[in-house]
Amino acid sequence: MSYSGLVGVDWEERINFPRMRQERLARAQEAMRRNDVDVLLLFRWENTRYTTGLRYVPVPNSPFEHCASYVAVKRDGEPIVFTMDIEDTKLRAPWIPERNLQPHQYVQTEFGAKALAQALKELSLAGGRLGVDLWEPTTLDVLREGLQTTRLVNGQRVMMDARMVKTRDEIECLKAAYSIGEAALQAGLECLKPGTRECEVQAAIWQRAVSLGAEWFQSPAIVTSKTKPYRRFTSDNIILEGDCVIIDIGPVFNGYFADFTRTWYCGIHSRPGERRKKAFRSAWTVLRRVIDAMVPGATTGDVFKAAGEWVLGKMLGHGIGLAGQEPPFITEQEIVSGRRLEPGMVFSVEPYVVIADADVGFRLEEHVLITKDGPEVYSTFPHGPLAEA
Repeated sequence: MSYSGLVGVDWEERINFPRMRQERLARAQEAMRRNDVDVLLLFRWENTRYTTGLRYVPVPNSPFEHCASYVAVKRDGEPIVFTMDIEDTKLRAPWIPERNLQPHQYVQTEFGAKALAQALKELSLAGGRLGVDLWEPTTLDVLREGLQTTRLVNGQRVMMDARMVKTRDEIECLKAAYSIGEAALQAGLECLKPGTRECEVQAAIWQRAVSLGAEWFQSPAIVTSKTKPYRRFTSDNIILEGDCVIIDIGPVFNGYFADFTRTWYCGIHSRPGERRKKAFRSAWTVLRRVIDAMVPGATTGDVFKAAGEWVLGKMLGHGIGLAGQEPPFITEQEIVSGRRLEPGMVFSVEPYVVIADADVGFRLEEHVLITKDGPEVYSTFPHGPLAEA
């Protein structure tokens, strides 16, 4: 896999961040025109970053509960940023005109929501069709009452229309995030040995990823020796000789997520038996069938059907970008009417497969970029002892 280095240099073209900001904003504004939306009011962290480049604090609660910044986007011109950090934003984001920096309000309160409604009127952002990407009941009630000449519509649909196909620089950010994830997985595997606790492997993964510049994780890196049924979190369990361990990695680089998984055999004194290896090969075959189906023009429903009767859970994969999971989704519900795949879409494909009579479950996950020539798998880390012939 080819990817850009993680620092800026003058001797080759790498990720062009100003170009990426400009192209992302242009795509959002074009999506507004296609969807007949006059103004977008954006609260989701990934949407504010997409349209402004502003970094968020990835706290584990709603943006309304820690809403340091939110953004209003018009069809033309630079976004208006409502923030509690005006002075800091002036210093680190000079591409946002100072006149477009406005005081932030705690919009989950009635007082704050009313102040927002008044600000929208004063900034000529009210009236017409206002797309909002995330609803909070108090804010919704106040905006409906205070902006009666404004039609409130689904702004998240507009943003996903813009975000589903990635720009060249977004793709490079995603590949850089994966490279950090691969390095972190290697650090975790070096720690993985009989007698080590799951949380110790998790800590090694975090340390390595953060040392390489990861901003955060999609999840806190799942490390579990409980694979059948699949336990979706890390505990203090001691990993034993002969255990199979699912490790799910998702570090964030410049806002963009990695998300890939390996099921690894833990053994110093033993190797996996033929029964387990045969079960792994069956699970691997499911994954390959799915990836081979991911060609331009196919639908997400076509891709789901390609897996066959593997199903444990109703989601096979998802888009990935500035959110760890975002549309298009590859789900059972989309078999009849799914989204068509286009070049520039990026997916994490993650079947969880249990083979009859196997004593373990397998989570196998890869990153797939849709190109005009078909699927490109850019998660190249091997699958370890279970995959050996």
